[in-house]
Amino acid sequence: MKLRRPSRLRTLLLPTHSTCIAVCGLSAFFRRDLLACMSVQTRFVFLDFNEPVLLFYLDYPAMLGTFIFVTCYVSRHLRRRSA
Repeated sequence: MKLRRPSRLRTLLLPTHSTCIAVCGLSAFFRRDLLACMSVQTRFVFLDFNEPVLLFYLDYPAMLGTFIFVTCYVSRHLRRRSA
């Protein structure tokens, strides 16, 4: 599918959608306390087996979206800064 011209709706909707995913992922990241796991402050990670499986599987792509969002906008800023 080739997009021929810019769309006002697409220009407004895509950044809004990616920001919502990034905020959801950031909240999941802190709610699951993954910073402590990533910095090796916690030796064992215990999962909550009472949590719905769907929520568990939706949190991780949202966190992935957070890191994609941050990387995209940091690289844009660095490209503009170096030019």
